[in-house]
Amino acid sequence: MHYGKVPDWLAQRMSLLGGAIVESVVMEYGTSALLNRLSDPFWFQAFGCVLGMDWHSSGITHICDGRIETGGESKVQGFGDLHM
Repeated sequence: MHYGKVPDWLAQRMSLLGGAIVESVVMEYGTSALLNRLSDPFWFQAFGCVLGMDWHSSGITHICDGRIETGGESKVQGFGDLHM
């Protein structure tokens, strides 16, 4: 069981990995492709599992959005314009 909060050590790793994935998708396919992937529930659930959010899927949207915002904003130019 968990205590309702992602541990800090995991949140940091999720931000780094999420940022790297976001950067790769945007650089290879563009921002519209990233948004298409994020809006696909199957892709998003798999993305959350890759980031380490498999233990409690009810918080996946909040946690993954926050982690990719934190990890992606410094890596992808214009990422801050994609308000989620």
